[in-house]
Amino acid sequence: MLRRASIYASFLLLLGLFNPIASFGAARWTASGVDLDVENVGMLPTSPFYFLKELRRDFMRMFTKDPVAEAFLELQIVNETAAELKKVQEFKSNDVSAITKSIEKYKAAQKRLAAKLDEIKKLPKGRASSKLVEELATKAVVHERFLSSLEDEYVNQEELKSLTESAKQELGKTTKSISKTVPSDELVRAVRRTLTSTTTPVASDDIKKQEIIESIVSNLEEGAPESTKEKFIELRNELISTSTTTSTDIIATSTPTVGTSTVVTTSTEKVQLPFSL
Repeated sequence: MLRRASIYASFLLLLGLFNPIASFGAARWTASGVDLDVENVGMLPTSPFYFLKELRRDFMRMFTKDPVAEAFLELQIVNETAAELKKVQEFKSNDVSAITKSIEKYKAAQKRLAAKLDEIKKLPKGRASSKLVEELATKAVVHERFLSSLEDEYVNQEELKSLTESAKQELGKTTKSISKTVPSDELVRAVRRTLTSTTTPVASDDIKKQEIIESIVSNLEEGAPESTKEKFIELRNELISTSTTTSTDIIATSTPTVGTSTVVTTSTEKVQLPFSL
């Protein structure tokens, strides 16, 4: 039995060394203008060898015992499955079977993350690190935006649109788990920072931005304890009000008058995750 375990461990170690997702210096993967911070997408769910990638992830889980570290690991895997989904969508955009496989992997990863967050909820208060809170808030926004962009691409393809909506529902469940796990004041601050960041714009379109804000904060509110729901209601009203004011100001500034001209600039985004597998 020990010999078999040793052989298994050696095999997975070699897999880790030669697996493309473990290579250093690889290009980052960007999906629909959203930086998912995945060094290299590697094998896709459509590959017959994808099980090797999943074995490697299981191996990492075996040696990650701290609940907070486990949550970070599952968050990274969620990110990787999102990048896999985007790559499959780009190369097999109308292949329902391929996209279904990718979405199912993404949903399974979200379920694992939500389960880990539920475990952290049982720990002494304050056990969820500030770094974890920040990353959970950031990735909730990034993934909401990513899936919304996929939904827009499939607006006229009912089956693929439905699949994307199911992925968004799973993301929503995880978002609700976040507000059950993390102290509300700290989470509100992290979400506010992410949604008002000038270096990481939620969306270039103001209507889309309001939709994303509404979706994220409503899920946080729904998952929060009754005593803290009011904080998320206030946050949603504040963010939507700010977004509406900004939109109005831009329209007013952009309206040409006699003898004047206007220059409008835009910003780009950059999002970081704590580590790569």
